[in-house]
Amino acid sequence: MDSIAPTPQTDVGHDADSRLKELSLREREIQIKAEEVELKRSEAEKNSRLGPILIAVWTAAVATLGNGVVSWINGQQMHLLEREKAQSAVILEVVKTNSPDKAASNLAFLVEIGVISQEQAGERLQKYLKTRVAGQGPSIPQSGDGTPSDLSADAACRAAGGDYVVANVRLGDSDGGLNIRVGPNQTAIGVIPTTGTGVDVGTCTGGWCQVRYRCLSGWAFADYLALRSTRLVKVKGVSDPAGLIVRRDPGVKGAPTGTLALTAADVVKHVCQTAPLTNNEQWCQISAGKISGWVPLANLEDLPPQRAAQGAPDATDIEPKPAGSAPSPPE
Repeated sequence: MDSIAPTPQTDVGHDADSRLKELSLREREIQIKAEEVELKRSEAEKNSRLGPILIAVWTAAVATLGNGVVSWINGQQMHLLEREKAQSAVILEVVKTNSPDKAASNLAFLVEIGVISQEQAGERLQKYLKTRVAGQGPSIPQSGDGTPSDLSADAACRAAGGDYVVANVRLGDSDGGLNIRVGPNQTAIGVIPTTGTGVDVGTCTGGWCQVRYRCLSGWAFADYLALRSTRLVKVKGVSDPAGLIVRRDPGVKGAPTGTLALTAADVVKHVCQTAPLTNNEQWCQISAGKISGWVPLANLEDLPPQRAAQGAPDATDIEPKPAGSAPSPPE
């Protein structure tokens, strides 16, 4: 059977329906896009209103935090300032004595018990006390009240002399002498010079001895102490009738500081060592009254040890080192 071809009217109707649907879809798309644009515009208006508020809140928060930090820093600085003032007042009080050695002992006590903190004045005080020479340093003399003053006591203890001397402290020692400490291996409160004499020695234990030098009392390392009677020498082998030249430094280039008479008595030999810039020549540091310095070992002769004073520790308690050796320093 033959098929019937569609009429032109049917095709026109179909195309019209398609166009209507397409127009409807496009209108829907336009409506959706219009709604999106409106939503974005609303959000933009909202953000434009909230922006200044958020900025103001953020600025206020940062300012408050900054003020808090500044207040905390100022508080810490005021606390440190008040603490330094308090420590300065304490230091001022403890040095109100006519004796520099007593003042040093008081300062060392404050450092030991923590009244003066390490991070502030404590470290500087320890450095000062370690290098301070006995009998020297700051003190504030007090006016007398009719009772014997510290000045008379200071003069008395300076005049007193013990039976021991400093020995074996070599040239160039970082401490410049023998440290006196509050206790064994504790804070140093002063230094006895390398040519120190007249040291009183008490109880010795664990390589440390209780000592008193002038007005300063404490503990010192035993290997740097020797009985005076074991360190006495006399001059020998000098042809110059004027005596033996004593020099500031070991070696013939050292500047002269005095002359030992050929018959000089009471000459103490503190340490002997090889002089620099010499052919291994041994020189010794000596003291005799107000004269001290270096002389050749070849011009010294040891005297027989004398009997120790009654009550002083035996020479076997503090064994002197050989003249050419030096002990290891304490920790």
